[in-house]
Amino acid sequence: MGLQARPGAGMMPARLHRPRLAILALHPVQYHAPLYREIAASGAVDLTVLYCARRGNKPQYEEEWDVALLDGYRHHFLLNLGRVGWPQPLSRINPGVVSWLVRERYDVLMIQGYTQLTDWLALLAAKSAGTKVIFRGEATPGSHGRLSGHPLKHRAAATMIRYADRVLYSCTGNRLWFEEHGAERARMALIPCAVDNVFFEAQRAAILANPLSPKRQVGLDDGVFHVASVANMIPRKRLHDLVAAVARLQEGGLPAGLILVGDGPERERLASMVGELAVKDAHIVGWANQRMVCGYNAAADVFVVASDYDPSPKALSEALLFGLPVVCADAIGTAADLVADGENGYLFPAGDVEALAHGLSLILQDPDLRAAMGRRSLAIAAEWSMAAAARSVVQAVELVLNGR
Repeated sequence: MGLQARPGAGMMPARLHRPRLAILALHPVQYHAPLYREIAASGAVDLTVLYCARRGNKPQYEEEWDVALLDGYRHHFLLNLGRVGWPQPLSRINPGVVSWLVRERYDVLMIQGYTQLTDWLALLAAKSAGTKVIFRGEATPGSHGRLSGHPLKHRAAATMIRYADRVLYSCTGNRLWFEEHGAERARMALIPCAVDNVFFEAQRAAILANPLSPKRQVGLDDGVFHVASVANMIPRKRLHDLVAAVARLQEGGLPAGLILVGDGPERERLASMVGELAVKDAHIVGWANQRMVCGYNAAADVFVVASDYDPSPKALSEALLFGLPVVCADAIGTAADLVADGENGYLFPAGDVEALAHGLSLILQDPDLRAAMGRRSLAIAAEWSMAAAARSVVQAVELVLNGR
């Protein structure tokens, strides 16, 4: 497989005064909050998360996602003069970040983007205050679509990288993106693109402890092999390829079914395609929170990511935690890290329906292979954990403060 986290590495040794770390974040996100909690719980740094907007900070948002977004770590909301729907550089305009960083004089600031005005205000303020800067990213080559090759965008990314004291990349695809923009290996380290393993492992254990089978728990037929995907229903996710592949499996006599979890502008097209191809046992579930997604992952027999490009789909990481074999498009940023071809699944060229169907057929027709691949998925998922990601951040803090 590709890059590995350093699961054996420890946190920084105890200090009389803990380093003060600020993390600049767009808004509360269900996938990032567990990392902030893990860093804070380590006790190795004094963490404050600076949020640029309150989007997501709503009671109904936490209720819908069924996760706590702000518990377990110190945070502060900066006044945002921009609007979320405005062009990207102007959706986060937080001039207060300058006075805040100059006044607080953190030891280290972690910036997680370069496309917002506030990212640059924060960089300037940190440099003025003598604060070390860590730049974390998740982009992959081509992941910004039509804007990916724009010279101004390339120059902006290269500038942010040049002024950062340390760069944290989330996967092999992200490392390649950083290298394309001038990052030197000596200043780079892996922060595993992880999800909340503890949460998903607990959900899986609870589902398996239920006397009903996982399929029956979500109303599915135990006699059908279910192929699942969790994704926004937008064109670049190429869910239509998955519908076509399942139709081919059924034409070949395999008792295959389909689970599509998500919503978006492509949903009506996908439903029409299911009807036109007469795909049986197809379930277009719609939007689901994390606990609901767990139920469908537990019921599935194999998981698919078919996107044209996708820097770091968290749904793939979640699927591994349910012991699922995966068939994944090679355009995915985390594909080289999370999919060991032939070991826990298969890689296929994005858009190649025949190759996708072939990979699914191999897995679904061989129960021993399916079980072995599921075990390998669990092993890979254990390495790419939130705890390992938190260690990476803490180690980066130590390195930049020691001048290494």
